[in-house]
Amino acid sequence: MYDVVISGAGPAGCITAKLLADSGYSVLIAEKMAIPRRRSCSGILIQKSVGILEHTFGKIPQAVYAEPHLNKGMILTTDTGMIVPIEGFCLSIWRSFHDYWMIMEAVDAGVVFLEETPVTGFIEKKDYIAVRLGGRNASNISARVLAGCDGPAGTIRRKLRGKPGDCITTHQVYSKGEIDLDPAYFHTFLQPELSDYDAWCAVKDNYIITGVGVHHASDAGRYHKKFLAYLAENHHARLSVREFEERWLLPHITLENPVDKGEGRVFLAGDAANLLNPLAEGISSALVSGSAFADAFMGAAEPGENPDLIRLRAGYETNLSNTIDRMHRQWKYLAEISPKFARLRDI
Repeated sequence: MYDVVISGAGPAGCITAKLLADSGYSVLIAEKMAIPRRRSCSGILIQKSVGILEHTFGKIPQAVYAEPHLNKGMILTTDTGMIVPIEGFCLSIWRSFHDYWMIMEAVDAGVVFLEETPVTGFIEKKDYIAVRLGGRNASNISARVLAGCDGPAGTIRRKLRGKPGDCITTHQVYSKGEIDLDPAYFHTFLQPELSDYDAWCAVKDNYIITGVGVHHASDAGRYHKKFLAYLAENHHARLSVREFEERWLLPHITLENPVDKGEGRVFLAGDAANLLNPLAEGISSALVSGSAFADAFMGAAEPGENPDLIRLRAGYETNLSNTIDRMHRQWKYLAEISPKFARLRDI
């Protein structure tokens, strides 16, 4: 029996696994995709994330970085046309290489990692949770707890609540070309004609990356076409044929879709718990929530012991409280400057 089985090998799952394995706990990560995987993401590490990563995993390898390495922050264009610079020390990365590095460090610490192996179901028992694995390593295993780190529409949240979380679909395209935007910044646009959520543009390794967030995946192409026309007219974008594209899901932060930490022997972290900072910055909250869960687990049980679930749940709640407060403050700030997000003033 494992102390913890984790569904999902993103930042939340990897840091949970690494911290627990470093302290002698038995951990398995089940990841449904082949690694390395591409995913739509800002690919920006804020200073807080860099500190957490290097404290837990060691120095970030050069292979993870994109050019330009240093990102100076975000330039936000609101739906009213106001330009809001958000300065900060950030690093530009490729998520595929970043996540692969984290997984390999976790494996070196003793974590069992299974790729192309989704969690397909689970049943909570009196003293453990039975977990069903599919894909390449289909089997039935048991654990003291199950950590869902597989996103808002992942199996764990869907099975636990009987439905997936409310999601935004992201559609991101990589092209070569030129654009009159400062490559040292991540550029975000909130005009409603460009997306349901937000649109963005960034530069990595000579790729011009353009993306939109939409409520319905079928609308992505239409909005992206409008966004490219906007960039051409306002920022002299001259882009070649797209070289590749990505889609992903992010939690849709609303008053009706609050933070969900799980229940019983099932715990949720990262995107699966609806933790997301504006605008779509999920790496820091994933790292913090994974760390919060690992710390709570270590406070509730020694390796090989069944945890005190009441103590574990209370510890996780306490450890996450500041992160949730900070997230809410950021969404309230966005609500103050953007009519599109005005209803989140009361989050």
